[in-house]
Amino acid sequence: MPKRATAVQTAKTRIRRTVRDHNWNSLEEWVKTLDELAELTDAEIDDLARMAANDAEFDPDA
Repeated sequence: MPKRATAVQTAKTRIRRTVRDHNWNSLEEWVKTLDELAELTDAEIDDLARMAANDAEFDPDA
């Protein structure tokens, strides 16, 4: 079970970087990340939205 949690957290970090920060290394990475976003549960998407809101709250450049 911990491997799944780690994989989900890694995916969330990459999704946040791709969707919120618009930072990706290639078109393929962008497409793969959006595919991963589509596979998240509603709860995982809510968690991702909360993480992004918290980042914006503490980011002076946001």
